[in-house]
Amino acid sequence: MVINVSKNKISIESGHTANEGEYNIRTCNFVFSEDYTDDLVKIAVFSKGDKTYKQNIANNTCIIPIEVLETKGTITIGVYAYSVTEENNEEILEKRFSPAPAKIFMDYGSYKKDAENASTPTATEMEQIQQLASDINAQINNLDINAEKENRTTTITITKKNGGTQVVEVLDGEKGDKGDKGDKGDQGIQGIQGEQGVQGIQGVKGDTGAPFTIKKTYSSIADMNADFDNMDLGDYVMIASSVEIEDNAKLFTKGESQWIFITDFSGATGIQGEKGEKGDQGIQGIQGIQGQKGAKGDTGATGNGIASITKTGTSGLVDTYTITFTDGTTTTFEVTNGEDGEVTQAQFDDLEQRVEDAESNQLTNTPTPSTSHYLQDSADSRFRKFIPIGRSVQDGDPTPENSVPIKNTGDNGSVNEKIENKNLFDKSKATNGRYVKNSDGTLGYSDTLSASDFIEVKANITYYQSNVNNHYSCLYDEDKNFIRQINSNSFTPTVDGYMRTSFLTTNIDIVQIEQGSTASDYVPHSEQNLSFPLAQGQKLMEGDYLDDDEKVHHKMGEIVLDGTVGGYNADYNWFYLSFTNLQIQKPKTLNILSNYFKYYNRNEFANDTSLNGISFNTADISTATTFVIRNTNCTNATEYKNWLAEVLPKVQFPLAEEQTEDFTEEQKIAYPEWKKARTYKNITHISSEDETPANVDITYVRDLETVIKNLS
Repeated sequence: MVINVSKNKISIESGHTANEGEYNIRTCNFVFSEDYTDDLVKIAVFSKGDKTYKQNIANNTCIIPIEVLETKGTITIGVYAYSVTEENNEEILEKRFSPAPAKIFMDYGSYKKDAENASTPTATEMEQIQQLASDINAQINNLDINAEKENRTTTITITKKNGGTQVVEVLDGEKGDKGDKGDKGDQGIQGIQGEQGVQGIQGVKGDTGAPFTIKKTYSSIADMNADFDNMDLGDYVMIASSVEIEDNAKLFTKGESQWIFITDFSGATGIQGEKGEKGDQGIQGIQGIQGQKGAKGDTGATGNGIASITKTGTSGLVDTYTITFTDGTTTTFEVTNGEDGEVTQAQFDDLEQRVEDAESNQLTNTPTPSTSHYLQDSADSRFRKFIPIGRSVQDGDPTPENSVPIKNTGDNGSVNEKIENKNLFDKSKATNGRYVKNSDGTLGYSDTLSASDFIEVKANITYYQSNVNNHYSCLYDEDKNFIRQINSNSFTPTVDGYMRTSFLTTNIDIVQIEQGSTASDYVPHSEQNLSFPLAQGQKLMEGDYLDDDEKVHHKMGEIVLDGTVGGYNADYNWFYLSFTNLQIQKPKTLNILSNYFKYYNRNEFANDTSLNGISFNTADISTATTFVIRNTNCTNATEYKNWLAEVLPKVQFPLAEEQTEDFTEEQKIAYPEWKKARTYKNITHISSEDETPANVDITYVRDLETVIKNLS
């Protein structure tokens, strides 16, 4: 398993799954960024449920602890690294890295810790064969069975009435010491007399054979094969599934190294029991599907209608109105009248209409999908829609000499979102005994103070911090580089980035950092962290999205230009590649991206042959048939093809028709957690620390009481 560790986060490059029951085989190979110098002590942290285990990282590797591999589930993998200095014979922590952890999924494994051995049969193998032959003759009238023995080998021939035969050879165990040599072969299979008795296997002093017993049944051949080592030599087993399954009712016995097929009881009289007369009742199973829809009903309680609006008080020109909701709660608002001192019927009707409008618009769509949302009127309710939508971005214009990577949502292997309430301070991430130095933003030591973790803030948004020592608060840029001291309760960053603050350790339970210019009532921090794993090489390009049909929907396609197709046009000094030869559909629009080419409209690109870039052969996508690219360093088809084969440029383009991929099993487990995501009362923050965060298209429930208060 290859794990990349940067300054701020951990990502799984390969090996996203493990199997329960593994032991000492799953090695974590860590690839550290240049921030992690050789003098650092590196520790891996593995968490599952409420248990966490540490492993020292030696030579950038370690083994996953067996404790987290015992049962199926999600394993969180973290890493921290630190260095210490020595003062007065004491070690003092100098610095510590603590990047955001990654997750892997552990699937079912074959090993079962509490598995028991099957009981050993009491009868000898020969006795079981004899009893089997007798029972089959007695119960099945459409089979003829004959057995012959030569030395230690017994040959069983089973002949069906339809003429089909099956021959099975069974090797006896070593000759036992019990029993004298028999005078007659009276106990031979099917009553065979004579020489069969000379072996003495069934001598008169031998133990009585046990009755024929099917020791175990399985639903499939695969299940039977998987259980081979748990059964004893000579045990009989049967496949018991349904009549539609070809292997149903087949009988096997365990041989030395494999299962030995005995017969197929399909259609045999009595073995499977009488056919039920009411099999048509199976239709009722369909009703179970309808039950799934019932899950959506549990959020109905968040709806809160208005029962009445009445005037309940007057003070001078100010009238007080009370709104009673259908759940019995109330809220009030005031209306200041004109000099006449009364609210007219028209004014009251207008107010009532505005309240009804607010109620009808309680379910609200955000105007446009965004990488972050700040909801000021949300209810404590489940999101009605929460869909991540992919993005593709480039930092600058690419050229044939200098490529610019296309960064897509999920390039790190997953899509991640964080949902928080109004209090952005998470006390569980605070560092006791440290404070934020106002000179450079690093941490110093203190007996009375503690420091917050990095808290994400946005440019031109005002924040307020309560119950802190704002003299020791600082702002940082997006790379967590120090910008300046804050030194006030209210502050407004000028760039997107982070803040940290210091506070008395005794105040840790009342610290609050929130959006706004004044303090509001304290609430403890609460957050939900959503993560959707992507398959190897999978990503969400611009407009790609996840949906409830358990599919990844792609609106963008990507192709690599490898120089195997295309032609040269000397008049324009460009290389053309037809959609047909590239085996792609015509792009839906002209919006394309490439890591080696800047896009130009066709007319500009054709008129200026000095431009390096990419375009289409026509200005109208409806008539376009080819991509055209230009690298002025190439002057013929051969040079273009050789260059393309060397650098392999990528082109992302809008698909004419949306394409889908089914969720993997791991994704099917993760996605329901997104469906459970909730907003918080009044204030809800939505953000992501992914390098290329997804846009999130949401529909949420507004808090009706807050909406009504805002009307006044």
